[in-house]
Amino acid sequence: MRSVPMEGTRKRVRIPGTAFLSLSILPALHSFSQTTVQDSLLVFKVRNPVSEYTLIPNDSVLASEKKTNIKIRSSSKEKPFKVTMEGARIKRADSIFSIYPDSSQAALLTILEYQKNKWRPVKTKLYKIKHPPEPVVIVCGVKADSVIDKQQLIQEDKVAVYAAQYKSYLPVKGFELIYVNGDSMDTLKSANSHFTLDMRRRIHLLKPGDLIYFEKVRCQLPDGKLKTMRAIQIFIDETNKFKVGYRTPGK
Repeated sequence: MRSVPMEGTRKRVRIPGTAFLSLSILPALHSFSQTTVQDSLLVFKVRNPVSEYTLIPNDSVLASEKKTNIKIRSSSKEKPFKVTMEGARIKRADSIFSIYPDSSQAALLTILEYQKNKWRPVKTKLYKIKHPPEPVVIVCGVKADSVIDKQQLIQEDKVAVYAAQYKSYLPVKGFELIYVNGDSMDTLKSANSHFTLDMRRRIHLLKPGDLIYFEKVRCQLPDGKLKTMRAIQIFIDETNKFKVGYRTPGK
């Protein structure tokens, strides 16, 4: 095997098992190998990880008559976040959030994190709002849509409101009685829980089967606020139990 002389001062390199290789082609080989390695690299895009948020306590029910305090913990102290609420008001003091439910049946809490120059939602929580039972209007011992003797109305002479939430009767500050006589309708007003003289006179004129309506019954809540109840109706009947000498059969 002959060796081939190279031009100028170039040297010959013999690779075992091969012919002599010119050093002039080594830069080209290096460039080829570099390009091959670069072309085989995989490029990964790393997303900005979302923080983990913990709500304490983790209850899902809110009481409508009082505020609820919750604490929100974030796994990342560097990332700013804010909280919004639908169906309730929310106020923040450091990591403590106070929730004030309204008359809605549910409330949605949303945690937003600042990412890429924009607030983005990262966590939501749905709360059920629990409302106390509505107070009940009781007219002379009977509830709405009940039947009552007109003499019982006259004798007992009392409009009351019972609140199961407080397990007590609430003071009645006034009501309206709607008296219907044929095609005419009169509205009589009382400033307390008792019938006025004019109301008692109209009640005397009622006949079995007549309806009597009570509207705008206003009661006072324990916090001093006034609450107006929904209108109710009472059916009038004549049971004879208030007549002198009447005896119930079998008694």
